[in-house]
Amino acid sequence: SQALVAAGRDLLCPAVPVECVPFANSGEFCRGLLGRFDPTHVVAIERPGKGRDGHFHNSRGEIIDGMIADTDPLLRGGKAVSVAIGDGGNELGMGALRPYIEAGVPFGRLICADLPADYTLVSGVSNWWGWGVAALLSLRLGRDLLPADDREARLLDAVVRAGGVDGVTRRRECTVDSLTLEQNLEILRGLRDAAAQSGEATS
Repeated sequence: SQALVAAGRDLLCPAVPVECVPFANSGEFCRGLLGRFDPTHVVAIERPGKGRDGHFHNSRGEIIDGMIADTDPLLRGGKAVSVAIGDGGNELGMGALRPYIEAGVPFGRLICADLPADYTLVSGVSNWWGWGVAALLSLRLGRDLLPADDREARLLDAVVRAGGVDGVTRRRECTVDSLTLEQNLEILRGLRDAAAQSGEATS
């Protein structure tokens, strides 16, 4: 929700404006965003995409249309390269992996988002590929863009305080997809170490 995004933004980058896609006229709004910003890339992370039945679903197969504004037009319009990050198959852009999602994910045939992205990145938790992208950009730019452990902990706490819940347990606690903060930070540290070693190897 807007409140959760705002909580993270207020902690990390308070001067950055946030555009929220409205429920009404969402397609027109999305096309307006693409026209106004003319992006080279559109990145969707953990954003539900519309299934073939025309509905948005969560990983349990439940219809969640009442919670989701339609952002599918962001992948359809413009000339931007699209990058999709997901972990369950219902995320925008995951249509590129439909055969795998239908075969290996519970309710896969129902929940699989219809639209494909140009590049589709899948991990056990979507956040991990978010960090993965930051690690790759760190190597490309020659500077560390990954968040520090304490900053990530403060970010999760701020989102939970703003009303965020764990997507699996549905509880307001500092976990991500039922995994503890420490379990998630282990992945972050591994990416940081891998990026550092790769940087040393190529310098």
